[in-house]
Amino acid sequence: GGAVEVAPDVMVGASMNIPVGTFERFRSIEEEDYLNDNDGTGGTTDFNYLYFSEQFTSDLVGVNGRFGVSARANENVRIGLSIETPTYFAIDESYSTYLETEFDNGDFFSYGDGPGQDAGSGTFDYTLRTPWRLGLGSQFNLGLISISADMEWIDWSQTEFNASRFDFSDVNRDIRDALRSVVNVRVGASVD
Repeated sequence: GGAVEVAPDVMVGASMNIPVGTFERFRSIEEEDYLNDNDGTGGTTDFNYLYFSEQFTSDLVGVNGRFGVSARANENVRIGLSIETPTYFAIDESYSTYLETEFDNGDFFSYGDGPGQDAGSGTFDYTLRTPWRLGLGSQFNLGLISISADMEWIDWSQTEFNASRFDFSDVNRDIRDALRSVVNVRVGASVD
């Protein structure tokens, strides 16, 4: 990013932003019949032990641009305008599951680590586009007190998902129907 003074007290700036992130989750469940309540009698199965695990990883990388201009209207007032492009995210997700059971008679079964045992495993790639953001702000210096205010407009209904192997039409329609544009307002003051 960078900025330049294009005229006295008028600054123009631009930046390119590249958000990168990873989310990982691992869950496991273990159950053991340590009191041997399930011994195969009285309608029970001779269950001894169960282990179940799920792993999920999501990697994302995005890009967007931000542009702004700020000017000093007079000695005590500064105003600014900013425009942020949508952020375009590429998201790669992978998931896997594993299950094993053991019985009192020594039988052992597992699923998820052998060839062709991929019902609970796979990958999914998709994109996410966030909406445009428009901002307007000002700062007023009143002697020892400085007051700042800004507002930002975002139309969340413009959020959109896409994938080559999945049709997000229903999801995107739900987003357009359920979300709307909002204005965020922030006001602050400081004393020197």
